[in-house]
Amino acid sequence: MSARPATVHANMPERARPSPWIAYPTAVLAVADGEIRKLVHDPSELFSRALQPAIWLILFGEVMARVRGLASDTGDYLAFLAPGVLA
Repeated sequence: MSARPATVHANMPERARPSPWIAYPTAVLAVADGEIRKLVHDPSELFSRALQPAIWLILFGEVMARVRGLASDTGDYLAFLAPGVLA
């Protein structure tokens, strides 16, 4: 057993392996394709994915904004939370 972790291209000769500049976008497109296929198969998933950030901002943002220990200099917890949730 080798100490090196298995990779997708482990059995390929070094010369035939794709460049990381090509392999990474290919992997990203494969994941995106899988997610799009899931959304086409179940459109309610799109609704739930859109609703979840709103729940975090409205429910948890408002509740946590009222916690005294989280007060900051600006005092606006939603302004702190929104970029992270939307990202």
